[in-house]
Amino acid sequence: MIELRNLILLTQTNTWSNSIRRQNWPFRTTWALDIDDLIAEAAIRPGSMAIVEIPDSKIAKFCREFAKLNNSPYDLGLLAVGSHKLHGWEFAIRAVGFSDIFWSTSQVKRIEDLAVRHFQNNPLANRTLEERFRIDLPWKPVTTTSPYVE
Repeated sequence: MIELRNLILLTQTNTWSNSIRRQNWPFRTTWALDIDDLIAEAAIRPGSMAIVEIPDSKIAKFCREFAKLNNSPYDLGLLAVGSHKLHGWEFAIRAVGFSDIFWSTSQVKRIEDLAVRHFQNNPLANRTLEERFRIDLPWKPVTTTSPYVE
């Protein structure tokens, strides 16, 4: 069975990459190159958690891009990391779906705690997208085997 508890990492600088890489994560980690890659990975494994480093020069662009993810069926948890300049953008960053914002690499343990909590509180994190759609159907799916066949 494929491990569906997945942490997606989208980082830009060596500071965050190295501090995250040193952590011993209790679930599968994957690296994304850009936002489109992150979305593709979230589609494969619904219920994932993403850690996104937002560069100072592209805060508004990242907010616009992640606003598109607000209405996705992937149950993607988002955590933002970056510099202290994110503080002025906190309202906008939270408005597009980020749960929390971190400015210091010393808070990586807190990031891990939030990721674990996300997976524990998300019962659909261990189901495939097809299973989730089947659960949400307003009618019972037709079985493929007949009860009269022996």
